[in-house]
Amino acid sequence: AHRTMSLPRLLWVVAISGTSVASTTCNYADCAKYCAGTCPFRPNISSVGVENLTVYRITPWNITTLDNHNTGDAAGDMGFMLYKFMKNSNCTPPYNTHDCFLDDNPIVGKFEVTFDAQYGPYLHCNPSPEGDTPFVNITNFECTYSDPGQPPWRPKKPETGCPPPCERVNISVGKDPAQHVWPGTPQSHHAGVLAYFGGYWYDTPAISKCTGTRIPGDGLTPTCTWKVNSPPEFVNASCLANILFAVIKEANPSCFAQCGPGADRGDQCFMSCVVETVLGNQATGTGGINVQNMVTAWESAFTGGKCPAVHPQVLKNRVI
Repeated sequence: AHRTMSLPRLLWVVAISGTSVASTTCNYADCAKYCAGTCPFRPNISSVGVENLTVYRITPWNITTLDNHNTGDAAGDMGFMLYKFMKNSNCTPPYNTHDCFLDDNPIVGKFEVTFDAQYGPYLHCNPSPEGDTPFVNITNFECTYSDPGQPPWRPKKPETGCPPPCERVNISVGKDPAQHVWPGTPQSHHAGVLAYFGGYWYDTPAISKCTGTRIPGDGLTPTCTWKVNSPPEFVNASCLANILFAVIKEANPSCFAQCGPGADRGDQCFMSCVVETVLGNQATGTGGINVQNMVTAWESAFTGGKCPAVHPQVLKNRVI
């Protein structure tokens, strides 16, 4: 959910189609200026020009692109990964509901990207619903500003005062702090493990993907805002999760020892120790896990070869 809060006003010199417009004071979620192309929607986490980033995505086996999908940096996806894997799944085949589509032996992809850094509102990209049923179509993802099945521009709350859709909403790369929790806000201490690591989430609309020799910010039409610069890499999500939990167990061995030798993910004692180790516990003197150590461990699954590379199946027209 988006928060109402006081954010800085920034002066921007925005390049549009190769020319510069006058300096503009950009406020948080100023829809009129955003839709006019003179300001980003998130000025406090945007920049003029482009950004070269490494982003990741936990994904079903048959989803290997970023077209209409969400990603995060390593810190941004860390909390989601731990939350997903520290408990047992109650999902069963064919894994075709909104809560279960990531439970069929998911993989994690690593993507080297270039983004137009004048970021727009973050859109939620999920499998499209199948009518009025609880089932989803895993072969078709759509990005919305609120609930699955709604038009792309439908704010959950009227706090932004935004008008009906403008085209820029549908082509901008969206960006938000992970779990939509801005650091230092009153909500941040309630988010727990999910938001402890900080980081950012992104969405990449299929309609604005740069293909061929096109690059973000090249001033050509139609506007493209993001590009994948090299073939992505994939590892099994379970392997990456094992690496992360190993670092957590090493940081607080006495807590996990109390759970007994057979305790593992899904065990209540194990989950309690994960939460205590990540967030810290004043009573036991633990101060919270080192974020950079966890990010380094995450990256080692790919760069350190700790997880074998996997080659995802391309499953055409499969609904799971």
